Amino acid sequence: MAALRLAVLLAACLIAFSGGVRAACTVDDYTTDTGSGCQTCSKDGSKCIQCWDNYALTDGKCLKCTVPEDAGGVHCESCRADNTSYCEVCRPYCNSRGCRGYYAVDGQCVNCPSEGCAECDGQGTCLSCRSGYGLVDGECRACLDENCAYCDGNLDVCTMCRTPKPLSALGFFVNSTGGCSQCPSPCHECSEDGQRCTECPHSPVSADGNCTACADANCLDCSTDVGTCDYCNDGHSLINGTCKACAAEKCGGCDEDIATCTWCLDGYGLVDGQCVACPPNCIGCDGNASVCSTCSGDLAWDPKAQACTNCSVPNCEYCDSSDTSKCLSCGEGATTDASGGCVACQEAHCRFCDLEGPATCDECLDGWWLDEEGRCTACPEGCQLCQNGKGQECDRCADGYWMDAETRTCNKCAEGDAAKHGACPKSEPK
Repeated sequence: MAALRLAVLLAACLIAFSGGVRAACTVDDYTTDTGSGCQTCSKDGSKCIQCWDNYALTDGKCLKCTVPEDAGGVHCESCRADNTSYCEVCRPYCNSRGCRGYYAVDGQCVNCPSEGCAECDGQGTCLSCRSGYGLVDGECRACLDENCAYCDGNLDVCTMCRTPKPLSALGFFVNSTGGCSQCPSPCHECSEDGQRCTECPHSPVSADGNCTACADANCLDCSTDVGTCDYCNDGHSLINGTCKACAAEKCGGCDEDIATCTWCLDGYGLVDGQCVACPPNCIGCDGNASVCSTCSGDLAWDPKAQACTNCSVPNCEYCDSSDTSKCLSCGEGATTDASGGCVACQEAHCRFCDLEGPATCDECLDGWWLDEEGRCTACPEGCQLCQNGKGQECDRCADGYWMDAETRTCNKCAEGDAAKHGACPKSEPK
């Protein structure tokens, strides 16, 4: 039910944010365009009876909500008709990774109180959680098995395991003890008992539940039919369902004539249909083999030196590809400033302080939790995550510790604990 609810919630979010064009209001379908804000008209088309999100209905017309951005206006679903800057109902923010819940407090949209909450009611009580969390007494707590997607009611018992990315990764299934076990290789998804593949990475599933090999050895993906290739390995061209080797060297792909490259392998640039070596430490240089468009790792192109060089900004994770003195993304414990430099977060043990500057911590490092005053406070010994437990109860233990589900405390693994606690490593045979 949790997975279904979250799927419906995600679909609703995508519809709410899509902003697609809708037909004008007519007597037949009663639907308006987005400009008027009206979702459903009366049968005679004279007034609106239901508005789209972020509008308020008053006297048969829809008024657009004007909740300020710093008050969470982008998350407002409906506002007061007599005060459109006052939000009454908020909607969650959703992307491909899941949803983050919001609710209305004094006319503003704020995060649901429980970390990991995808949707909460008007009082802030959580109704559904993001993947990896279980709903317990209106709060979201991290599932004890890190490969678990949902564990509502009992954090020890997983009801659905996560489907990993990328497609080539092995999937998981719920085992007899409520934990997540890996599917047999090379299954991306498998049956409830883990005995049969239900989805293979790059080929169809056979009648007996196994992954079949593509007929063409140079085929990367033949998901619909083992005899018909959909995607070829690098250096080949797909021609009528078969893979033909490119005639030119260092081609990633080529036209049907197999002589003209369409893209190149890393370290080479496409120039006039051929792949030419890029400068050292350069991944791509299409169009001009002497000018790098993408440097490897955290290097950046220096136009003056005509080379890929180290970023000159300390603690920078990703530099501007055209300017080594400007950082686009800083490492943990720092955030970018207006000049493109990295400024350390002011709070010790802070992982991210990007949203409001270095003075405000948004997330603490593992082993620490963000308290009500915005300070990073140490979790109990052996505890990796304790944000929802407010430092008193643990959400997930560190390696080498096992969780006591009743007290939510972490205990150091001792010899022989592996038989009773799956989190503890098995002893090496002597």
